[in-house]
Formats: sequence, structure tokens, C-alpha cells
Amino acid sequence: MRPGDRLHGPPASLVAQLRCKLGPPLGAGLPKQVDPDALGLGVGVVHRDPYSTVMPAVRIEQQGDDVLIHIKAVPGASRDQVAGAVGDRLKIRISAPPEGGKANKAICVLLAKALGVKAKDVTIESGQTNPEKIVRIVGARAEEIAAKLV
Repeated sequence: MRPGDRLHGPPASLVAQLRCKLGPPLGAGLPKQVDPDALGLGVGVVHRDPYSTVMPAVRIEQQGDDVLIHIKAVPGASRDQVAGAVGDRLKIRISAPPEGGKANKAICVLLAKALGVKAKDVTIESGQTNPEKIVRIVGARAEEIAAKLV
């Protein structure tokens, strides 16, 4: 090789070495969408391509006469609001601090108002001290709840 000669890309051996070290490209081999009924995961579970612009579905499950919603709580926000989906969870911003169950109570009140149910019918099923929570809505249908959250 002489000075001034141009290379037309890296040598094949270098490309092979980089692929071994870096692995497959991001998103390679991931399913675009998985049928939730086939997996038995509940209503609306969608696995998405990391480059997709489609909003992921919130995980909502029917359990007898009740509905379970997986949420991500953000206490100490500037205002109370249902902020959309984060992964398979519903993001809820609450202005109440995470002290003494104030944020959990505010989450139940906000969800009850957004879904048109009584506040006493909305309870925290699990995750009382964790930002990732499961909320139970008594006497509701998963399809109706999903329609109201969209």
C-alpha cells in the first residue's frame, strides 16, 4: 500500500472481530409484537422494537370481577396527572410526597377520578413502598378500563 491509496472500508477480519465484541445490532431478533393471549400475560401486553414510535400498551389484567393495573408512580411532581405508558406500566405523576402513604392515597383518588369509579374501589395491591405498583379496581372490566386510559 502506498501513501495516497484509499481504503474501501475496513478489512473483513476487523469487521468480524467487531461483531464478536459488540454482538448483534440493537433490536435484532426482537419480536415486533407478541399476542398477549398466546402468552397468557393479560390484556394489552405488547413487546416492542426499541426503534418503534408506537406507544407500548399498559399491562391491565382481569382477575375475577376486579382489574389489576401495573403503574409507575412519580411522587413529588408539580401536578397530579396520568402521564402515559412507560414500558408496560402506566406512569402516574403525583404532587403528594411519598411519606405516610400520602402518595398512595393520591394515586387511588386520581385513578378513580380518571376512570369514573369510586375512590374506595381503587386500592394498592402491591408495592406500597415501591414506585412500581399494582393497583386493584374492584368491580370493573379490563376492556372498559383500557378504553378509558387510551
